[in-house]
Amino acid sequence: MKKVLIFIFCIPVILKGQDMSGRFATAVQLAENGKYTEALDAFREISASGWQSTALDYNLGTAYLHLDSIGKAILYLERALKKDPNNEMIRKNINRARERIFDPVIPVTPFFLSEWLRKLNGSLGPGAWTWLGLLFLWITAGSLVLAMRRSKLRGITVRFWMVLASAACSVFFFSMVYVASQRIYETHTAILMARRTELKVGPDQMSTSYGTIYEGEKVEIRNQIGDWIYVELLNQDHGWIPGDQVERI
Repeated sequence: MKKVLIFIFCIPVILKGQDMSGRFATAVQLAENGKYTEALDAFREISASGWQSTALDYNLGTAYLHLDSIGKAILYLERALKKDPNNEMIRKNINRARERIFDPVIPVTPFFLSEWLRKLNGSLGPGAWTWLGLLFLWITAGSLVLAMRRSKLRGITVRFWMVLASAACSVFFFSMVYVASQRIYETHTAILMARRTELKVGPDQMSTSYGTIYEGEKVEIRNQIGDWIYVELLNQDHGWIPGDQVERI
C-alpha cells in the first residue's frame, strides 16, 4: 500500500515536469521562428512557475539580447554561466551582449594561472569535489596507519611522501569545494539595470562624480551604506552607485 501511495503522490510531480518540458520546447520553437517577444513571455512564465535550469536562463538571456534589452540579457546569461562556467556558447553570447553596451569598460586580463584554475573548478560541481576530497582523506588516513605500523626504516621515506601527497590532494580538493560553492551561491556580483549611472566618490547624490557606467555593466559589490553600494568594475575602478540600479546575479 505504501508503494502505491508514493507512486500516486509522484504522479503530479511527473506530470508537472512533462508539462514544463513541453512548454519549454514550445518557447524554444517560438525563438527559433524569430518570435522573440512571444518566446520571452513563454520563458518568463516558466521561470515564474519556479522551474529553473541553465537552459532556461540561457534562453531568457538570448531572447532579451535579440530584443536589445542588454541589462536583462547579460543578467540571465551570467546566471546561466554560474551554473555552467565552462560553457563557451554562454560566454560568446555574453561577449556579444557586452559589445552592445554604450561605452563598455575594458576588463583586466586575468592571470593565466587563475584562468586555468577557474576552468578546472568549473569542470566539476561542489558535490564531486567533496567526494574527491573525502577519497584522498581516506587514502591519507590509510597511508598514515601503514606508516605507523611498520617501524622498519626501509620504505619509511616512500610512505611519508605518500601521506604528504595524499593530504595535499585532499586539502586541494576541499578548497575547490569552497571555490565552487562560492561561485554558485555568492550574491555580491550584479548587473547595472539603469540606462546610465554616475560613479560617485561617496555614498551621496551630491558627491563628486568621476565616471559614468551604462546598462549591462557587471560589478562586484564591496560595501553598502544605506541605499548606496560601493562597487568594483571589470577594469578595477571603484565608486558608489545607488543600490536600486543593479540586480544581483
